[in-house]
Amino acid sequence: MGRNFLYPGWPATDVMIERRPVIRHIATFYDSPVIAVADFERYVQIWDIDSQRRIADLETTLDFGGNRLAITRDGQHCAVGAYHIHGVALYETKDGTEVWRRKDLKKVQSIRASVDGQRLLCGFEGKSFELLDVKTGRSKPSLRGVKDVFESVYDDLMIIDTKGRDFKLANAANKQIATVPRTTFAALGFAFAPGKLCITESGGSTRCYDTRTGKELWEHNPGNGIHALDLTYDESTQMFAAITWPYQKGGEHQLVTLHPDDGEAVRRTAITGAHEFAFCSNGSAFITSDGKIRNTATAEVKGVLNFFPFTEKAC
Repeated sequence: MGRNFLYPGWPATDVMIERRPVIRHIATFYDSPVIAVADFERYVQIWDIDSQRRIADLETTLDFGGNRLAITRDGQHCAVGAYHIHGVALYETKDGTEVWRRKDLKKVQSIRASVDGQRLLCGFEGKSFELLDVKTGRSKPSLRGVKDVFESVYDDLMIIDTKGRDFKLANAANKQIATVPRTTFAALGFAFAPGKLCITESGGSTRCYDTRTGKELWEHNPGNGIHALDLTYDESTQMFAAITWPYQKGGEHQLVTLHPDDGEAVRRTAITGAHEFAFCSNGSAFITSDGKIRNTATAEVKGVLNFFPFTEKAC
């Protein structure tokens, strides 16, 4: 009889049937091939999408909700958050060694690794936004009134999602360049390109801005009752891409390619069988919760990752 390492409570026996957990977390970094995935809580897998190889299985203190799973740009560390008790923790992706833990940082809702690899950008419910040193976990100056921070890999720029106010476009020193109007109650995604920034909001359109001046360049309306859940800039085609969903009535997701000059939809492709999506490989690919690696330009499947296979005793 074998041992089920990932799910020790499930016995491995001679009479088995395969089950697959539902993937609820996918963490990528824009230009890194290393990703992290998790089904619900605790168990995280690290994959290299270039080789389509599973690097490690980690047991962590991740819990469900928000965006509490992150991968660093170099792929060497994975950060997780928990709403109660366990706080924020950092693990080595090669073997799951815990590097540090901040139990005092509770009610975490979002974690993202910085572009320079030196910090974790952490948002909390009812608390200031925290910048944590990746090596030590110590807090750097916190940002009051900030919900999230998203950085550009092309310029020393960031977009700051302030709580209840307009978005702030700033340089790396946090000096404001422009304000970007908020049109609805929540941002869903940001995508930087050279000289440009795209924003999508819940129940709203996708808008593109000049990052030098803050001037709006175009607006794309995905349709009545539809919004973009996430955005990317695909370096291979120099196009923006969005995953859209009809939030009012429900239905299938679509991959929509947007022309960078005017926001016109160049291509629309239905994406079925998945509910979580994350762009990677400089925007040229995206991972879906069913393990498929798809080409952003064509939606073609170019590989399948066997997320969390495990077996249980047949009834």
